[in-house]
Amino acid sequence: MAATDYQLDVIGILAALSLPAALLLAAPAVSDPAAGSRPSLSRKIVGLTLLCAGLAAIAVLIPHWRARQLHWSAWTETPETDRIGMISKLFEASRIAPWNTHYRNQLGLQLARDAGKSNDPAQRGLARTEFFSSLAIDPAQEPIHANLAWLWLPDDPFKAEIE
Repeated sequence: MAATDYQLDVIGILAALSLPAALLLAAPAVSDPAAGSRPSLSRKIVGLTLLCAGLAAIAVLIPHWRARQLHWSAWTETPETDRIGMISKLFEASRIAPWNTHYRNQLGLQLARDAGKSNDPAQRGLARTEFFSSLAIDPAQEPIHANLAWLWLPDDPFKAEIE
């Protein structure tokens, strides 16, 4: 299952809040001299828990952020004439975040677009491979089934009818 942009933001915000909160909870209480210079055990445990949760959230977000960066750079920084550059960025994004069907679908659509221009059966096969890998993650993607049917039509009309 892939996290959407707003879900990633929520995780990022929670991580950003939990790290300073962990440090504040684990720090000695300055305003209460009677409590001593050491924090209580419960404050240390809560602080350590928040610190671990924040670090775990950051570790989970790193591949999401990298894949998202590659995906958007493929569209915004790659010239339209550099098809190989765009496809390689989309390919890398789909490999960094293999659970995310969106990156696989975008790669498959670009490969299918190129296959339509060149009428290359091998290129259509690559596009079908990406779509099949996306459907293995989430089989309820109707547009991907439709794209597969169109990709099968020139090579095997019977398979196109099944999709």
